Amino acid sequence: YFISGYVKDTNGNAIAAVTVKAFRTSDDAFIGQTATDSNGYYQCPTVYASAVNHYIVAYDASGQRAGSTINTLVPTL
Repeated sequence: YFISGYVKDTNGNAIAAVTVKAFRTSDDAFIGQTATDSNGYYQCPTVYASAVNHYIVAYDASGQRAGSTINTLVPTL
């Protein structure tokens, strides 16, 4: 299973090379991390099935929080 999507700025432009960290919504447990590609796309593996909600937090190159998602992302195969 994976949590995947795109990181974009407020103008809708893709942001490359952003660190994306995934967390389980129920207890804020860290699940894993990955980086966005040149199109702002990320795919982070998770051991949890599609019935478990997740959220992600994105960090820019300096380590500053760049944004986060809603806490109802569900994994897909």
